[in-house]
Amino acid sequence: MSKMIEVRADSQEALEQIDDVLHDRWFDVDDVRFDEAGRFVQVPFRGQPKGTRRASDAKALMLEIRHVEQNVLKDTERIRFYDFNRLVFSRDSSTLRIETGIPLGLEMRVARLDVRVFEP
Repeated sequence: MSKMIEVRADSQEALEQIDDVLHDRWFDVDDVRFDEAGRFVQVPFRGQPKGTRRASDAKALMLEIRHVEQNVLKDTERIRFYDFNRLVFSRDSSTLRIETGIPLGLEMRVARLDVRVFEP
């Protein structure tokens, strides 16, 4: 039986643990959910996207960002599936950005840094 995954981060240093868990996983931009009332963003992750030659049966994981005041999504490439590289937090602007290998603008302004990855 495998161990359940749950990683929490409230600092830039702790975000590196989340980066390690999600690195090279993929998400469908259509599945990104911003709950304005609940003030959170959820991004479901898998391994390689379904329908690709290297599709993966990797364990599903959920990235959740809490205390979100504003969410900006700019999908200029319009390819739907994006690979995760890392999370970048700017304390000066209180923004958290999801960096991907393929250009995507996914950035949140947060009241405070509170991020977790877990198995849904």
